[in-house]
Formats: sequence, structure tokens, C-alpha cells
Amino acid sequence: MQKAIGAFSRKYDPEASYFTVDGGGRTAFFVLDMQASHQMPAIAEIFFHIGAEVTLMPCMTPEDLQAGIAAIDL
Repeated sequence: MQKAIGAFSRKYDPEASYFTVDGGGRTAFFVLDMQASHQMPAIAEIFFHIGAEVTLMPCMTPEDLQAGIAAIDL
């Protein structure tokens, strides 16, 4: 686990990393800037190799939210 976290951190340089327990299991939260959805398999792969469960949750910045709202055609 420690090697996977180190390799991930060196490769993706997360803006923040948090470690806790969730649902009775070891849990890590990484905040990073993903430019496009096609990056998801590569980002998660190192953790799949060690049998970890991976959940990706894309989020928006305030600027992304404004652009998204502006694109709504009502």
C-alpha cells in the first residue's frame, strides 16, 4: 500500500491527500486536477493492482460550474 501511494503521489502530485477510515476500511482521499475523463483508468490502475476499491468523483471549480450553467439551453 505504501509503495502504491508513493508512486501515485509522485506521478500525479495531488493537491491534497487525506487518510482515514470509512465503512470500517482504510481510506485515502486524493485531490488532483484531472484534465479529461480518459485519464480515469490510468489514475486508478495502480490501486487496482493492489486490490483496492476505487471510487472517482469528478468535481467542478466555480468557473467550471459557471460554464456548465451557461451552456444549459432552456
